[in-house]
Amino acid sequence: EVDAIRRSDRHRAVLLFYKYFTPAQPAVSPLISHQRSLCLRLGLRGRVLLSEEGINGTVSGADRRVLREYIRDTESFSPDDTAPSPLVDIDWKWSDVADNPGAPDHVFPDLKVEATSEIVSTGGSVSVDDVRRYGGDHVSPREFREMLLREDVVLVDVRNTFEHAVGHFFDRSGGPAVQPAAMTNFSTFDKVYCAQNAEILRDKTVMMYCTGGIRCEKASAALRRRGVEDVRQLTGGIHRFLEEFPDGGGVFRGKNFVFDQRVTAGGGGGVVGRCVECAAPYDELCGSRICTVCRDLVLVCPDCVERLREFHCARHARLKRYYFTFLEPYDLSELEGQLAGLAAARAAPEAGGANARRTLLKKMRAVEKRMEELRIGK
Repeated sequence: EVDAIRRSDRHRAVLLFYKYFTPAQPAVSPLISHQRSLCLRLGLRGRVLLSEEGINGTVSGADRRVLREYIRDTESFSPDDTAPSPLVDIDWKWSDVADNPGAPDHVFPDLKVEATSEIVSTGGSVSVDDVRRYGGDHVSPREFREMLLREDVVLVDVRNTFEHAVGHFFDRSGGPAVQPAAMTNFSTFDKVYCAQNAEILRDKTVMMYCTGGIRCEKASAALRRRGVEDVRQLTGGIHRFLEEFPDGGGVFRGKNFVFDQRVTAGGGGGVVGRCVECAAPYDELCGSRICTVCRDLVLVCPDCVERLREFHCARHARLKRYYFTFLEPYDLSELEGQLAGLAAARAAPEAGGANARRTLLKKMRAVEKRMEELRIGK
């Protein structure tokens, strides 16, 4: 496998795709074997997830010709010779990698084709049958834009916080999309956002979007299952919208986050991101700039990077004087201050649930251990 990847050319084309199987497709192993052998034969890289509920993938190849061959072979394969392929009618989304100085040879480091329980994780709270029964109404990019410009709607971004930070839609009043502040993992959307807001949204028109559409399939089902009838989802997500309106169409500003080494692709309407420390306009996410508490990507401008040892996301900003991964730079008095701060944060009403309190307790124990080391001269 490694040799096959090494022989591949520079990758200049990317393919984003998903499909929910309705009904579920139990014969997943043959699909995995076929996808793995096909990707290796064509020298592709990327991520392909398969489960009984569907397929979710992003792959890169040398050019569009290679990826068109991938599409043909994928759509023609069936684990059962007597049945049609479960992989027909996929909405394939294309993007190109800029071929200029400094552009990476590959947007993925390797190839992974894996089995999973869900192609988008909800912790089992939303099934593929829910998608079929309750999924929201699909609207085209043009319809989505017209509704945002003309109608009063509740606009919901179902992506993670760091994705929203660099680019998002705005409604007709100029207000940004709602993005659940605590949602650093999509699996919390149903259990937290829907549970807390379904009653409020029951008589509203809800419009939602994500990167390519896959998360909205489950998000819309989760909301409608709780009694919110009028739920619309953007067909093809931000990706498809920016194909039709490369400048953002007056309703999308910033950049579209992508899950590969490009980090962002496309967008319009200027910079919407802000440095979490100084609030200066900034929208360059970097893999080395992550929250020291939750490990999420954070926007930190170069000036603040120079003066900070570690970074904290907006959700954990209240801990930025107390919670640090690396304790060696601090003396005993500084560590005593950290320990007191962590104890107070853990006792505060806004500390969060049991997991958050356990995280703080674990850090307190680490600080105490470091203090003891200093006392005995280590």
